[in-house]
Amino acid sequence: MTVAYAEEFLDKFEEMWLTYYKPNGFEVQELRLGGMIERVKRCRARLEKYLDGKIDCIEELEEPLVAMEECNHGLPGWNSYKESSTVSIL
Repeated sequence: MTVAYAEEFLDKFEEMWLTYYKPNGFEVQELRLGGMIERVKRCRARLEKYLDGKIDCIEELEEPLVAMEECNHGLPGWNSYKESSTVSIL
């Protein structure tokens, strides 16, 4: 998927949303899809810098993986997207 396709999808999704629903609540979709689009842009930029030799490594990928049980003392929901993107119930 390219960023252009994702942006086009967001535009079409908004058209559909406004056909069936009030504008209220669409901000959640903007957070989800807009956040994904921006994340893809940043990841692509980092990869291009690495491939062009502008950076020696991708530091995020050099970090050791942490088992989920070690995070938050093994409690569930330690990194819950639905709780961090909006106060609304997703």
